[in-house]
Amino acid sequence: MPRPIPTLRSVALGVLRRVRGWTGRDLARAAAVSETMISYYESGHRCPSHKVLLALAAAMGFKEDEVSCVLFGLAGVAAPSDPPAKGGLEPEGWRALRHQAVRAGLQAAEAAEARLIEEAQRRRAEEERRQADGRFRRLLKIGEAQREACLEANAGRIDWALVERLCEESERAAASDPRSALAWAGLALRAAERIQGTAALRGRVTGYAWAFVGNARRVANDLPGAEEAFTLAWRHWRKGKALAAPPLGEWYLHDREASLRRAQRSGTRALILHDRAISLAPGEPRGRLLLNKATTLGTLDRPAEALTVLAASWIDRGMDLRMSFALAFNQAVNLHLLGRPLDAEAILPDVRARATELRNELDVVRTLWLQAKIDSSLGRRQSALTALEQVRREFCSRELAYDAALAALESAALLLEDGCTVRVRELAEELVWIFGAQGVGREALASLRVFHQAALRETATAALVRQALAIWQAARPAAGA
Repeated sequence: MPRPIPTLRSVALGVLRRVRGWTGRDLARAAAVSETMISYYESGHRCPSHKVLLALAAAMGFKEDEVSCVLFGLAGVAAPSDPPAKGGLEPEGWRALRHQAVRAGLQAAEAAEARLIEEAQRRRAEEERRQADGRFRRLLKIGEAQREACLEANAGRIDWALVERLCEESERAAASDPRSALAWAGLALRAAERIQGTAALRGRVTGYAWAFVGNARRVANDLPGAEEAFTLAWRHWRKGKALAAPPLGEWYLHDREASLRRAQRSGTRALILHDRAISLAPGEPRGRLLLNKATTLGTLDRPAEALTVLAASWIDRGMDLRMSFALAFNQAVNLHLLGRPLDAEAILPDVRARATELRNELDVVRTLWLQAKIDSSLGRRQSALTALEQVRREFCSRELAYDAALAALESAALLLEDGCTVRVRELAEELVWIFGAQGVGREALASLRVFHQAALRETATAALVRQALAIWQAARPAAGA
């Protein structure tokens, strides 16, 4: 007598039992049925109804959707051997189509599963970020000296999201307060080192924090320190390479290192890093990354390319006021570099309004500096000199040596063209403090000494000043985001 062919539900019952590691007796006891009935169901002598299958599966701890997955997966191999005619198809043809349908279904299920997992991870990350923002706001309410002690007391609650939030605050501060940017980045680094979990997890988060330390050191004009920080950032980051990592973007490390290479006047290397960042980043920050790349192109004296990239930067609909200011400012700068001062000037009211709204005094000063350059190009010498005087004083008060020297030399060039040697001598005397400033290159200092001595003798010329200007522009760390 031929043995019966088990039905799909019979096969599914046997699979579920074996997956759980149970014997037929185990299932019989759990479901309060006889062991013989279990044997009948699995052998095909009796076909369990769908309701019975679900009840037996529930006794083993399986949910209905898990049973459905098993039934679906078995559909291609446990189909009846003599299916009814399907539109005139032969049994072999019908089975082939059935197998194709199952494969297509499995592929669709895998794609749906991936989307659902991604969505679940996104929701979880949003919740973790929301909780981290609450912890960050509590840190804001206490003094800087007490924040690290607070972290130590709550070490068990430190996670990647809190480190990310501290890093975001460091980047926000970098636009106007390098000291504060360094403090927040340092706190993020110490928080990362306290994260509980695997060495790979700490490596990934610590590497991310080091990148913000490097960025803060860059804006503080500590380029050797920034170089060291990025070396450590990549070393730690790669320790977590195989980790199912928290959602911290590798693109950020490439983008911030690109800013460092630009400051080091390594433009070609910076552009490679910009392109890596753009290729790795999700859609949301793409506009910001393009803006940073445009800044690098501007420092490479490629203003036409910079304007093309800036035009593409507007795709970032989530761009905040800071980024929109930087975009408009860079458009004006590159238009001026292209020899289009009137077009640059047309943008300035918008740039000035955004700088005022940001309440960042350095943004206002740099906007005034750009106005002075435009006035000089358009022959408005007195307006340019008045603006440069204010700009120079602001940079001197902040001990920004490179910017102060450049603004002073630009003033000197205009004054010497008008024959005002006495005012140039006074200007040179006001720059003496720069000789003792930190981080200024030897060649730049040497050119400033030559100008200083000539100005004191009232023998300085516009040509001498413009030569010094070129040296200071080449030596100055390239600015930008």
